[in-house]
Amino acid sequence: MNTMETDVKNSEVTIPLKIKSRLFPVMEIVFSETDFNKVRITDIAKMAGMSLATVYRYFDSKEDMIVALTEEHLNEIEFRVHEYSRGIGNAKELFRRRLWVIFDYYDEHPRTAVICLIMLPVYKWVEMNYYQLPEKGFAELCEAIKSDETLDNSIDVHIIKDMGYMILNRVVQLWYYKGKNSKMTAIFDEKFDYFWKVFLKSEKV
Repeated sequence: MNTMETDVKNSEVTIPLKIKSRLFPVMEIVFSETDFNKVRITDIAKMAGMSLATVYRYFDSKEDMIVALTEEHLNEIEFRVHEYSRGIGNAKELFRRRLWVIFDYYDEHPRTAVICLIMLPVYKWVEMNYYQLPEKGFAELCEAIKSDETLDNSIDVHIIKDMGYMILNRVVQLWYYKGKNSKMTAIFDEKFDYFWKVFLKSEKV
């Protein structure tokens, strides 16, 4: 699924593909390279070769812009995660695969990683209800964990979800801190076994 090939709906306004194809790439550059508080819609309009009136026809603010851009990528990520984790019953591999697919997407689209987990203000995540995303995928993982006798079956879906977000943020931050020269999938692969130990049953003394 390539969302760049379809029209986008921002609130009650549909953004035509011809507008989107000019505007969104510029938005990605600006939001990934500029402090959010310093971003100006006039600069985005100028770089895209559009009038300010045209841009305001689809977006009321830069907050609306970054949310639309982020949601588009999140939809694509959700699709990939679903496609590439089908039929996996092993809890460890299911958890690893779901996160690996996200980091693989970010490796393909590094500006998206910067926008989503470095530049986007936390209050916008809250407004987007990002932390209330559907728990179906996490629930499937929770069931897989409960059926594995080597794992702590007292862990619920909320803990699993929180761990996933913590890992996503940490890996992207390390990649960014180290100059964006390495692959996020490589950083994740190196550390995953340590993350996974959280789910193992504690040794009884």
